[in-house]
Amino acid sequence: MKLPRVYPIIDSAAWVERLAPSGVRLLQLRIKERPLAWVDAEIHQALSACRVHGIQLIVNDYWQLALDAPRAGGSRYCRSRSPATRHDAARDQHP
Repeated sequence: MKLPRVYPIIDSAAWVERLAPSGVRLLQLRIKERPLAWVDAEIHQALSACRVHGIQLIVNDYWQLALDAPRAGGSRYCRSRSPATRHDAARDQHP
């Protein structure tokens, strides 16, 4: 996949609907300092909206929630970075 040189970084799922008419094909969801339940709901809502509009979504900081989210169409909607992902998983399991 060829990534665009510039893509929007958004802090809520509502931005997916706002930006979809512009033809954006890649968005990064980056949420800071929110309760996990709120973040989980935003990830699900953003993934659902991205599927409808054919937009690829990158979830920053909460990759575990993104991996657990249901993905119609397979893993193309959910990407994680390695080896940081493995490092974060090990850190999170051993406080």
